[in-house]
Amino acid sequence: MRASLAGFLLLLASQAGFAQGQECATLIGRLGQLLDRYAEPATAAIDDGTEPAKALDRARAQVLKGEAGASVTMVGIGLLLHGRRDVLPVSLIRQICTFSQRNALPLHVASCAYLSALNPLGDREEKRRLTEAEIARFEALHGREDNEANGGLAGHIQALKACLPRS
Repeated sequence: MRASLAGFLLLLASQAGFAQGQECATLIGRLGQLLDRYAEPATAAIDDGTEPAKALDRARAQVLKGEAGASVTMVGIGLLLHGRRDVLPVSLIRQICTFSQRNALPLHVASCAYLSALNPLGDREEKRRLTEAEIARFEALHGREDNEANGGLAGHIQALKACLPRS
C-alpha cells in the first residue's frame, strides 16, 4: 500500500509541476506522514471496541462543542473508513481544508497546503495561490521556527515552500 501511495504522489507532483529534484522527492512521503497523523487518533478511537460510526458521532459532537482537536479524529475516521490512501475522496480533502479555515490546527493547515499543491487538476496559478495562502496562514498562526511545538509540521511547510513550482 505504501508503494502505491508513493507512486501516486509522484504522479501528482509531476502533474502539478513540481521539480523532481532530490529535496522535492521528500514531498512524496510527507503527505503520507500527514495522513498517518490523522489515522493515529482515529485508530485509537475505534480500537477500544467502539463501532466506527459511533466513534465518528462522538468526534463530531466534540467538534461541535468546540474541541478543535477532535476534528483530527473525525478526519482520521473518515480516512480509515475510506480505506484507500492512494485516492482520497474530494469530501475528505474539503473537510481538511474547511477545518484549516475554521480552527487553524497546524495539522489541518499543513495538510491543506499539501493537498492544494499536489492537486493534479485545475489552474496551476490558482493552486499556487491556494497553497501560498495556507503556508502564510501556518506561518502567521504557528510560527516559522516553532517546529518542535507543532510536532515537526514547520519542517513540512518549509519543504513544501522550497519545492513550489516557480510562477
